[in-house]
Amino acid sequence: ILSVEEIPDYVLYPEKEMPEIEIDGNRYIGILQVPDLNLQLPVMAGEWSYPKLRNAPCRYSGSIYQNNLVVAAHNYTRHFGNLRGLPVGTKISFIDADGNLFEYEIAWIETLGKYDGEDMVSGDDWDLTLFTCVYSGRQRYTIRCVRKDSAT
Repeated sequence: ILSVEEIPDYVLYPEKEMPEIEIDGNRYIGILQVPDLNLQLPVMAGEWSYPKLRNAPCRYSGSIYQNNLVVAAHNYTRHFGNLRGLPVGTKISFIDADGNLFEYEIAWIETLGKYDGEDMVSGDDWDLTLFTCVYSGRQRYTIRCVRKDSAT
């Protein structure tokens, strides 16, 4: 049995703000890892914007601590361009700015319309959502993940 001192603060207070680190004048909430693609991407903090998306994936909404984080990125090969080849069951992880590890598995893949931003929100079914536009820009390729680590 864990004592209160051993329970991570994000478990005790899931509504807390995600910590950020600053690198070269940009703020980040953590690193997204896709081992099957040998991909490690920093995720920018704050409001997403098209200029920010040119540099790195951005938090679109939510929090890793509340199991509703949504991350947007361009379909560049160095960002989310190769995600469309991943099958259900692929492992994905996120390391927050404090070094806490969160492990996920792809549970559902769907394509949403260009203006279906409300449908990107993870809700109760998905703990992590990743999305990027398809090459035409008319739709959003969306990957839904469920949390697999023991610290839920």
